[in-house]
Amino acid sequence: MKSGLIVEGIFGTALATRISEEQVIIGYDQFGYPVHNYVDTESRTRYVSLNVKLANKWYFNQRDKWRTGLQVNWFRFGINIDPDDIFESLFLGPKVFAPLNIGCTNVVRLN
Repeated sequence: MKSGLIVEGIFGTALATRISEEQVIIGYDQFGYPVHNYVDTESRTRYVSLNVKLANKWYFNQRDKWRTGLQVNWFRFGINIDPDDIFESLFLGPKVFAPLNIGCTNVVRLN
């Protein structure tokens, strides 16, 4: 319920969908050459997601139950790890980097 600098670590899961176009042989012409068609294929991979965020929060009122405020995320970095190929996904897998975000924030105290 106080203003100040925060560091958050978020552990979760992420689902990535990849759509790729593949060349498929659908037949042959009168000279025996293959006739190609392009087909979209969809593959999904579930990742373990690790995110770290460094931010400041400033709250504007002094209510005991609910406060509104402003949040500035100075730095956010996330990495998604494929459980089937941990080593490759650490270096080549999808990553998230957001250098600066500004937004509103609320905090609610439940008793």
